[in-house]
Amino acid sequence: MLRIREEQLSALRDDAARRRARALIERYTVSARLALSQGREQAPGEDDVRAAVTSVVARGVTRERDVHGYVALAEAEGFPVEQGVESCWFLAYLDDTEVSDPAERVRRLLSEADERRAVAAENLRAEEAFLARCQASGGTT
Repeated sequence: MLRIREEQLSALRDDAARRRARALIERYTVSARLALSQGREQAPGEDDVRAAVTSVVARGVTRERDVHGYVALAEAEGFPVEQGVESCWFLAYLDDTEVSDPAERVRRLLSEADERRAVAAENLRAEEAFLARCQASGGTT
């Protein structure tokens, strides 16, 4: 009778997980680049997209929609997103241990990004209105 030790089973599981992750990374890198290039003259760089996909898949995100959402946000913030000081808040959401579901972490990250964009747009509108009032009254800023 053939006996497989726990260590051997663990090694097989780890290898299968690595193969699955590599396959997801390859598939999602291609599909994310295709999605991002729609209506553009030039697609984003493959290395940048692959790095973003690898990062989010390594954190347990496996649904294509979630991966694409993260990659689109990463591109909007400027690749490579995880190396920029301005976007280190991304990691706080992606690595939040109090949220066990990786897809929920991405959903919260995307929601926070939407909120930040809305606040930035409102701040810009308020600044433009202020400047217009100052110019109309003949004042300086």
